[in-house]
Amino acid sequence: MARKRFTDEDILNLLRQIELSLAPGTFDCATISTFSSSDQFRRTVREVVNEDARVIYIDGFILARVADHSETGAKLILKNRTNLPSHFKVEASIYSGQVEKVWQRGKAIGVRKQLA
Repeated sequence: MARKRFTDEDILNLLRQIELSLAPGTFDCATISTFSSSDQFRRTVREVVNEDARVIYIDGFILARVADHSETGAKLILKNRTNLPSHFKVEASIYSGQVEKVWQRGKAIGVRKQLA
């Protein structure tokens, strides 16, 4: 599973933000939750769509739902838990084409769109 590697500068900036937010008299629970999200480090913006899709692979197909997508990939929720191959096709109105499996946890699966 590929994960984004943070630079030393990214980590130091985040720690500085936390330190400033935790200064005496300024602590609240909302402060901590703002630093738990990795969205600020994502390269592309995700759009929540919840749209029906079909996953087509060598052994057949399975129904799924596109939970969210971006320019580079998508998160799919499979109807049934199935261990998919590393490459397969997705058909949905928002996106149709070949994808590469990046991660899979139960019925949830992250895919990277393949460039044509």
